[in-house]
Amino acid sequence: AAWVGVYVAVMARKVRGDLRSRYGSDGGMRSGGSGQNEELWERGQLRTASTSVTSAILASISLSDRLMFLLGEFLMWNPLAKVLSMFVISVGFIVLGAWLFQLVDPDQKDATSPWWRAIRGVVNPFEDDFEMPATRAISVLLSMVGIVFFALVLGVVSESVENGVNTLGTSTKVAVRDHYLFCGYNSHVPQMIRDIGASEKGRPRVIIMAHDNSQQDILTRIKDDIEPDVLRRVRVFVRNGQPIRKEDLERVSAMRAKKIVLVGREDLQRQDASRDVLGRAVALRLNVPNFKGEVVSEAHSQLDERFVQSIMGSTTATGVHTIAADVLLGRFAAQAIHQPGLYSVVSEMLSLNPRTGFGVVRLCDVTSGYEGLPFSTLGSLALDNSIICGFIDPQTKNIRLTLRDDSLLTENSELIVFGTPGRKVTRGESLGRVPTVAGSNVLYKAKNREQAKGKSILICGWREDMADMLNELDQTVSRGTSVTVMADETCGCSDFDVDLTAISNSRIRFLKGSPDRYEDLTRAFRGSFDHVVVLPLKAQGSDSDTEADARVLSSLVYVDDLATKSNLSVRITAGFQQEDTAELASQQIRLDNALLPRVISARLSSQAVRGGVVNEIWRELLSQEGREIYLRSGYDFVEPLGKASFSEVSQFAADKYDEIVVGYITQDGSMVLNPPSSIHHERRVWAPGERVVVLAKE
Repeated sequence: AAWVGVYVAVMARKVRGDLRSRYGSDGGMRSGGSGQNEELWERGQLRTASTSVTSAILASISLSDRLMFLLGEFLMWNPLAKVLSMFVISVGFIVLGAWLFQLVDPDQKDATSPWWRAIRGVVNPFEDDFEMPATRAISVLLSMVGIVFFALVLGVVSESVENGVNTLGTSTKVAVRDHYLFCGYNSHVPQMIRDIGASEKGRPRVIIMAHDNSQQDILTRIKDDIEPDVLRRVRVFVRNGQPIRKEDLERVSAMRAKKIVLVGREDLQRQDASRDVLGRAVALRLNVPNFKGEVVSEAHSQLDERFVQSIMGSTTATGVHTIAADVLLGRFAAQAIHQPGLYSVVSEMLSLNPRTGFGVVRLCDVTSGYEGLPFSTLGSLALDNSIICGFIDPQTKNIRLTLRDDSLLTENSELIVFGTPGRKVTRGESLGRVPTVAGSNVLYKAKNREQAKGKSILICGWREDMADMLNELDQTVSRGTSVTVMADETCGCSDFDVDLTAISNSRIRFLKGSPDRYEDLTRAFRGSFDHVVVLPLKAQGSDSDTEADARVLSSLVYVDDLATKSNLSVRITAGFQQEDTAELASQQIRLDNALLPRVISARLSSQAVRGGVVNEIWRELLSQEGREIYLRSGYDFVEPLGKASFSEVSQFAADKYDEIVVGYITQDGSMVLNPPSSIHHERRVWAPGERVVVLAKE
């Protein structure tokens, strides 16, 4: 207690000296002014005014306020402050207990000294050698104080040990190499870690650089979001730090990493998130200029992608890959409006199944006998258990998704394949080119596809990149299509200021209203629609995914009722935040296409981490540049109820339409992507409603 008193007195003296040095002995301000003020001070012209102001300031700070401030400062910064303060409190209760013992038992019948009796009451709780009720009551009081004291001491010690262990486990320097370094954490990271575990041999290491002292929260999220078997295959570590600080990057061995992944933040608006990504890229270029690995960055727009590429292009990184998953997602949603089932196909192609994923292989590793021949001699089914979709241009290193190219093959030619090739085959075993069978029902004669007519589409909801989505939709629809967009502030739409200068095939109309209000939807349904799209809606007043999906469900109920009353046959597409809600809606509500943007977005980001070439493939497939994924009617290739093999359909599609067939969907909705080579030549009847999955330019 005496030591605390001395400490308080010293600190009070220090504060008093600071006040005097700042305001002067007479209360006038001496420092912090300009040269002119100093001159006026010497003349005494400012002294009176400053004295009155300073006196008022000092008068507003009482002695008790100063003492409490000093005590709080002591408790905040001194490591022994908690124990010492509890000791002082206990000593105070001992003094009080001794006085009470002396008061109720002046003859000291139960002990030789009231001090000793008080100490025994605190240290040895509930001792029962007191004869008087009053002394027993005092003993109980002191026992309670003792129990609280030792409980607090135990808590402080346990907390110190726990903090020490956590600090040792989360702040030590990373002494590894060839690891994956994630700068930040969001909902995409678990899918990326799953892909790393599935594609890497051994036990790859993943280091997550947390921010704002959130490593414990991230550890909890990792355990909740990632399956235990994945965590057994991948070693995940979390460290506190920021990628803009050189010492933090050194602590996670950024220079020795295999890949550095700049993860976008989900808690920011798009403009703020863009600044965050670009700031990290600039800091990374400054702090690790000699980095020899690959850099992968999430971006929030195509402009951000170009900036990141420009910033990191001057470094020694072996590759810089960017992915604007949200932008690609909006474009994919525009394509999915017209093609029920497209979401399921793309979701499967983005999964971890090696039979349904894209990859790159060298020609000499999978086949022989084609060296020196044109690429077009291969055919799509020349490899075992995989489909050839193109190649990488050896000069430009750009991807070429095509089967029609006469570039000469070498043993090091890089082929783009769908599915993991099996055994190595020779040219004589080629599964691709098969002779035409007499009497085949495959339509080798010319056939013109019907030109699609203009449609009427209602879009309920809003996206930040609505202009990009509408432009993508405009390129997928026929001329004369009418598009109505209904949204308001509850959907995140403050106004309809959208650039529509690139729109050519469709007429865009905006309607103010909330998609989950029956009255607003009734106004929209005064016209007729072929398609209704309900975009993922925001939860009002909270960030709950459940509440957001509840708004979508209510909108679907209203849409179904209005469509039934209007006797309209509409195709309905809806986006959800949670998979279980999407499954519920598919079972209970009329719904043709259920989209899960968060799942697709995470898988797209993981494709960028898996490899730059795969990232470029999906960038092309999910936009109108180059090829896209289409679900064709089986009768585009085979006569009604005709019999044809998968290899015959593939050859006809390549020869007639320059399309690459990667699978088909049966009449009952089952997907058969990259069928085994053993059934390529088996003929089957193509029933009504069956569709062929192709990569096409149309």
